[in-house]
Amino acid sequence: LQAVADDSVQAPGSSLDFASFGYPDVANGAVFFPAGFAGTSGFTGVYRFSSGSLTTVVDSSASLPGLGQVLPLAHIAAAGTGLFVQGAEDFNGFVVRLAPENPGAVAVYGEPAPDGGTFGTFRRIATDGTDVSFITGLQRSSNNVLMATDGVLLSAIAAPGTPLPNGQLETLA
Repeated sequence: LQAVADDSVQAPGSSLDFASFGYPDVANGAVFFPAGFAGTSGFTGVYRFSSGSLTTVVDSSASLPGLGQVLPLAHIAAAGTGLFVQGAEDFNGFVVRLAPENPGAVAVYGEPAPDGGTFGTFRRIATDGTDVSFITGLQRSSNNVLMATDGVLLSAIAAPGTPLPNGQLETLA
């Protein structure tokens, strides 16, 4: 077990020490984590620790593909198809893919969702190491939908009413 960063470590390329950390994720031997600084709201960057070296993946000085400069960042999911970043859990949220191939917005508040509806709120993203999933609330609907992407296609995979072996899915939280 090894410490990757704490509140006494300066962020790469900055004179500021880390002050807050989000949930980390691991892919291809690297640890990825969102972090922020004292006096900032939310997480202002995503960082990578690999082979003893700490680097910045994206921070408040960068533009996110398909979105421009957007803060705060909320969660990350590292998968074989790239690093996915979620911003803002509620309104004005997004999920964006940061990868050498096909970077760009996956889902953005106010834009059309697959299978109808418009993206509203966003909940924490997760990965199985290959695909990435997240729960989104569609605008003008009380239902949440579980979405998944392989880095190229975005699909709705479950919503209230989805058949289950002993009935149907009632809610997603």
